[in-house]
Formats: sequence, C-alpha cells, structure tokens
Amino acid sequence: MTDPCLQRGCFQIPSTSAITTGLLLALCAQGLVAQNATEIRFENRQPHSGVDFVLNNGTTSDKPIIDSIPGGVALLDYDNDGYLDIFFTNGAQIPTLSKESPSFYNRLYHNNHDGTFTDVTDRAGLRGAGYSMGAAAADFDNDGWTDLYITGINRNILYRNNHDGTFTERSVAHPASVCHARRRSTRASRTSSITTTAMEPSLMSPLLPASPVRSARAWA
Repeated sequence: MTDPCLQRGCFQIPSTSAITTGLLLALCAQGLVAQNATEIRFENRQPHSGVDFVLNNGTTSDKPIIDSIPGGVALLDYDNDGYLDIFFTNGAQIPTLSKESPSFYNRLYHNNHDGTFTDVTDRAGLRGAGYSMGAAAADFDNDGWTDLYITGINRNILYRNNHDGTFTERSVAHPASVCHARRRSTRASRTSSITTTAMEPSLMSPLLPASPVRSARAWA
C-alpha cells in the first residue's frame, strides 16, 4: 500500500538545528582524518642503534655540586659525509677529577647511514681529560671541518678536526673554565682595580682543591 503522503508529493524539511548538527559532525570527522594523517609519533630505537653511552658523574656520598651539572651533547658531522654524528661529554672520578676508567670517557659515535652508530672514540682521540661538562661544535679555523670545544671543571679543551676522522688537542690561550672565570668590562676612560672570585672549587665542594683568588683590572 502506498503512503498517502507520498501520493500527495509531500515531504518533511529537516530543521535548521539538524542541518547544523550534521555539518558539525562532518567537519569533526574530516578533522580527525586529517589529524591522524599528520600525527607525529616517536619510536625508541636506542636498543638497536649502537648508542650505548651511560653518563657517569662519579658522585660521592656527600653529593658535591659538580655531580649535578654534567651531561653535554653535540650533534655534528665531523667527517663531512652529510650525516650527523653524536658526541657525549662525561664526568670523572671525584675528588681526583680524572677519567680513571673507560666508564668516564667522553664518547663519539659515527653515523652509519642506516639508523645505527659506531663508537669511534679511541680512533678519534676524544676520550677527554678531567671532569667534562659542555660541548660546542663549530669550525673555528674555517677549514670546512667541524671542531670540538669541551668545557669542564678547572680546564677546557679545544680539539681541532684533522680531516681524517681524528682530532688533535689545541692549547687555549685564554681559557674560561667553569671554575675560573674572569670578568672585565671596557669603557673609554677611567680604570679601577678589582678582585674577582668566580665559582671557586672550595665553595663548591670540600673535596676539590682551593684555588688562589685571582685579581683582574677592569675598565669602568
């Protein structure tokens, strides 16, 4: 039997609210599809990457301040193959501040171009010395190869890239190590002498040897 309403050609027009609700649902569905298409996800690939570095801060029972601030890292293409390699700084034995075992060595990992890395620290000559903290990668001599500058307690080290996968330590004329900082301000006329002490080791931990107070001339 035919519906009388259909025979008469009548039909019901959806309400405005129903149309609005339908449009909103369609837009939301479209937004979810777009979101899923561009969603960024991360996957832990460290176990198979060959990067097995573990920071050793050499902490002791009295927890000196220095053991809370190491852990520098630098991403650099040290061999100019177009792939970023990884360099880690590491701590040292306390209170001697020496890298007395391989667990304290700084580490350089070469990018194998397939998602894995190889530890080339020994070949590169980058085991380091002392209690290392920060790392900066830059071409300081403009020869087209990235060099390394390592900061640490009582000493900093500049490593020049030899273009063959190795580095050579270069002397630094005016080091600015973490524990010995000098401050100088410069202006045109008057001069005055000041005495500065910046993060003396004796203030950080009784385990570290004290350093003499350094004097400097400042222009003000």
